[in-house]
Amino acid sequence: MEKAQNSLGQCKELEELKSEIILMRNEFNRFLEGSGRYIVEQTTSQLRGSFSKALIDYIRKDTSDSLEKHMVHDCRMYEGCRKKFEELLSETSYLLSQESVNKDVVDQYWQKIDQLRKITGQPMCGQCFTEVSRLYDSQIEAMRSLQIYERQKGDHKLEEIPIEVVDSICEPVANKQRLLILKALAGSPRGFSELSQITTLRGGNLLFHLQKLLDSKMILQHNERGDYQITHKGYITLEGLLVIYSNLKDA
Repeated sequence: MEKAQNSLGQCKELEELKSEIILMRNEFNRFLEGSGRYIVEQTTSQLRGSFSKALIDYIRKDTSDSLEKHMVHDCRMYEGCRKKFEELLSETSYLLSQESVNKDVVDQYWQKIDQLRKITGQPMCGQCFTEVSRLYDSQIEAMRSLQIYERQKGDHKLEEIPIEVVDSICEPVANKQRLLILKALAGSPRGFSELSQITTLRGGNLLFHLQKLLDSKMILQHNERGDYQITHKGYITLEGLLVIYSNLKDA
């Protein structure tokens, strides 16, 4: 009887000991799990910081090279504009080092680019601003790749798009020759003969397409025989087409 009681007591003590060991092991595992998560977070943060710095350095170098290559050099505003563009794109590149970037910040810089465009306001500025917009859009894509920026659904109220865009925007550029004319004028003003060579259109055929662009205010002509120039509306339309094409080409 006494031996049985001793045996039961030992079993009880053993079970209690096992319970304590299991409890200690669980606590220790939770500690390791927490420590591991902290270490992973710290390592990820350090790696992101190092990667972001390298990416920013690369983007700044690429920005300088791209502006040098694609801006209009024979413009009296070249040096001043290039300095402003490099300062702006250098500032936006640092967004890549942030933990997250919201849409308001991204839109603020689009507004700054548009303000610079309005300050210059010269027809030949289209080529330069198209390149600046492309470079900034590339930075935004990099933010998406790093998962620090995501366009939110509902940012744009699609139901507010007026049906008039068909006549004022879609129809004027829904032709290869008219799009070719717009692209040519984005670089610099051009005369009728030069546009004829670029498009291979002659006489009335070229006049027909030019009139379509004039009526939609995509281009303008200072006098009856003067050069044709792209307008601000024409610039914005080309940039919009570029964004659409960039977003859909791999879809």
